[in-house]
Amino acid sequence: MTIKGHQKNRKGLLQRGLTDEVVAQWQDQMPSVDPITLSLGAIVTRISILNDKILARLCKEYGISTGALKLILALRRIGPPYVRRPTDLYQLLAVTSGAVTYTINLLGKEGLVEMIDDPQDGRSRLVQLTPRGLQLVNDVTVRNVELLQRAWADLEPRDKRDTVQRLLELARCWERIADRL
Repeated sequence: MTIKGHQKNRKGLLQRGLTDEVVAQWQDQMPSVDPITLSLGAIVTRISILNDKILARLCKEYGISTGALKLILALRRIGPPYVRRPTDLYQLLAVTSGAVTYTINLLGKEGLVEMIDDPQDGRSRLVQLTPRGLQLVNDVTVRNVELLQRAWADLEPRDKRDTVQRLLELARCWERIADRL
């Protein structure tokens, strides 16, 4: 990948980041394990940690918990009318049904979601994003994209597209194995 304007140290060499250090440490400590696969796991874990840090910052900025944000993001990305069954949400978010129920109740008190009757099954209820919840999730998403754009501003557009494609491929690989566990 081509990186424009990457930070350089006093000698003009590209600076290694903490992620490089984590990968090197694992390769040092586990030399008999496939270094490419070990590196991949370490890099993905590090990206996840950094992404969680960004999300935590956004949540603090907007006064919402990360669990609540993830739930309203799940409702938002499905499109209008932004409705899901609670069961779909806990499966999608990989949390317990109790955690989803608790989060739905909190979001309901804040006016960000509401429970509505399922038009196809009168015994069931659905979770729906409210206009207030939609505005919040849109604001947070725009802010998140701004931060992520800053994070990879030095990459060329082609490299960004290639990275997204590779990450999608990796996610599919992870899904295949995770679904079998």
